[in-house]
Amino acid sequence: MSTTSSTPTVDLTGYSHIMTACSRGAWLAERAEKSPNFDPDNTETFMFIGNARNGRVEIVTAELNTRVMAAKSVCSNTGGDIRKEIDLILALPSHRNIVTHFAKSTPRQIFYPTWIFMEFVGGGTIVDLSKALGGITENEASVIVFQILSGLNHLHENHVVHRDMKGSNVLISFTGCVKIIGLCGPKPMSVGDEHYLVRSAPFVAPEILLGTTLYGPEVDIWSTGAVIIELLEGGHPWEDSLILDIFTQASAYQWPRPKSMSARLEALLGNCIFRDQKERLPAATLLKDCWFDFANKMVSGHGAV
Repeated sequence: MSTTSSTPTVDLTGYSHIMTACSRGAWLAERAEKSPNFDPDNTETFMFIGNARNGRVEIVTAELNTRVMAAKSVCSNTGGDIRKEIDLILALPSHRNIVTHFAKSTPRQIFYPTWIFMEFVGGGTIVDLSKALGGITENEASVIVFQILSGLNHLHENHVVHRDMKGSNVLISFTGCVKIIGLCGPKPMSVGDEHYLVRSAPFVAPEILLGTTLYGPEVDIWSTGAVIIELLEGGHPWEDSLILDIFTQASAYQWPRPKSMSARLEALLGNCIFRDQKERLPAATLLKDCWFDFANKMVSGHGAV
């Protein structure tokens, strides 16, 4: 991406903090390959990252430790739908704001998990960064959200709905490039899965909470509005609310507003959280919103992201 000598007059102190935090993973991310050709059944675990909803996530190495990737396990007994989703994501055209999925392993036995190998992103989630900074400015948030919407627009153009958009499903590289994750895995929420409900309900569109099965890309737009609040406030909407209160308020479209926000942001949020999902603007249209003027300068003029 071309660079320019012009410098924005906006204070970038907070964004500098973000870049510093992201750089912690640079040494490992620099070893990652963008399009590795490797044997997915011949990898070694390098480091355990954490538990996912249906498995675990690890950093793995392949081909005599020359390639570094992330790997997520998916239980083999989750049914045929998840296998179809995995194949769909593997066939998805690449995009700079979507974590690249390289390959999947073939379970040796029926109860062995399937491993999905993907691009490693070293900067952590945008939740980690926002909480570490106690929230970020609107300009800084706009750079992140612009990239989220760019990734979502790519998914929607390829007839894929994420359905689980939230800050913990958005990574940021050590150069500030935002990457959406969480594409592979069952999304429907069940009453018994309380941990998942607590983490995801604040970001889920009301039509899903109310049990409808007829929804499309609009649910991701609603969730993006919640992510904006999460970035600015340093915590998700209804951070201190009980799960029942979240369901009640979200289903009634009682949206917690940021403590302070510009008129431009208020207008943008209004286009994300319409009660009628058909009134929510698509990602391609939102990307042209004037709230992203600063983000456009950063993305097109500085190559930082």
